[in-house]
Amino acid sequence: MSPERLSFTKIGLADELKPAVPHGDNPVVATAIANHALERVDVFADQLRRFLNPRVDIAPVAAVYAWEFAASVNRLLLEWIRRWPANSDVVEPDEIVGRSEVATVFAGLAGAACGPTVPDGDDPETVSEIVQFVVRKVGLLRTEIRNHADVRYEAAPASGEHAFNLTSSMLRLVAHWAMNWPSA
Repeated sequence: MSPERLSFTKIGLADELKPAVPHGDNPVVATAIANHALERVDVFADQLRRFLNPRVDIAPVAAVYAWEFAASVNRLLLEWIRRWPANSDVVEPDEIVGRSEVATVFAGLAGAACGPTVPDGDDPETVSEIVQFVVRKVGLLRTEIRNHADVRYEAAPASGEHAFNLTSSMLRLVAHWAMNWPSA
């Protein structure tokens, strides 16, 4: 049978993974915000995988830790979808405990002279490359999601706020990743 003649049935996802559009948000815009975040996180995970594959033998501990981070980002995204706001109330951002500490860690990791300890058996230069890649890509991911939601905010304010919360959670996640780096 030719591919044009095949019919497909969509997978029925759990209701918690198909959130309702908050009252007052434009359904098309709210959907675009959610789909953009899903797409961008998928691109991030793919870029990280492609970056890490040739480096895994040179810095195995750091590479595995970075893959674990990507899995954490995916879990964060699923939780974000599950917590989609159900009404038009503006969603308060999650409290960012130690905001200055998080910002300091994030800024420090982005600098070439600063970084985590190098795990035994890992090449120091490769560990630095991995850390810088992750921090840079998370920064870009956060910016893309925020900018996308920002230009659509008027049409979907609750969904836009929810996207902003996701980017704040990503910042906390990368700080947690850095502060819990495997020791040498």
